Order: sequence, then C-alpha cells, then structure tokens
Amino acid sequence: MFGLGVDGIVKQYQADLKTYIPPDMSHTAFDKNMKKNRYKDVICIDKTRVILQEGESDYIHANHVKGDPFLNSFICTQGPMKITVNDFWIMIMQEKVSNIVMLCNILEAGKNKCFQYWPQDVGSSLTFGG
Repeated sequence: MFGLGVDGIVKQYQADLKTYIPPDMSHTAFDKNMKKNRYKDVICIDKTRVILQEGESDYIHANHVKGDPFLNSFICTQGPMKITVNDFWIMIMQEKVSNIVMLCNILEAGKNKCFQYWPQDVGSSLTFGG
C-alpha cells in the first residue's frame, strides 16, 4: 500500500473503502440526525457513539474508539458545525476530555470544514449554550 503514493492510496480508498459499511454496524441515530452530520457518507455507528446526557438531543456525530488495552481510548468526531458546537462542548465536558486534536483546517479549498470552537484572540473567551 505504501508504494502506491498518496494519489494511489486516495484512489484505492475511493474505490474500495469509502462506501463500505460492515453489516453489523447499524447507524440509526446517524440517519435520524442528518442535519447534524457534516458528511452524508461518513457514518456514526450506533454501537460506539457518544450519547449526550444533556442538551436538546442525545446525538452528536462522535464515536468512542478503543485500541490496545494498555492505551487510552479516544473519541473521533467531525469538526463541529455552527448548529452542533454546543453539543461538541457538552460532549467535551461530559466525557472529561483533556486534549483536543484537530486534524483539519477551518477552511480547506474554500469549503468550511470546521466551525471555530475556540476564541480567536489569546486571552479572550467564547460562551456556548445558555
């Protein structure tokens, strides 16, 4: 796979993996909350999804990921949207998240990939929720 280069890996992903959904991976909550999903083809699996205990809905597009028993588990979530940023911070507090790693830019190729969920200026603050 590594010999394919970036373009080859992308082509293989698009051809073989992008649309693959294992048969035992139900995604009912994802289907019922389409307006809260940034991408229609990146599902949120019911079995491992984060269930919000507070807020208007228990849904956020986020899944618990467990690895080796000696490693910490983590949560993978989509970049928050303007309509989901409150849910994002509810999840951060509920799950006692200590570190956030963002793997996208706010804008990529002119497309919004993530709502800015942190203050723009050092020393300033933002308020979400009520």
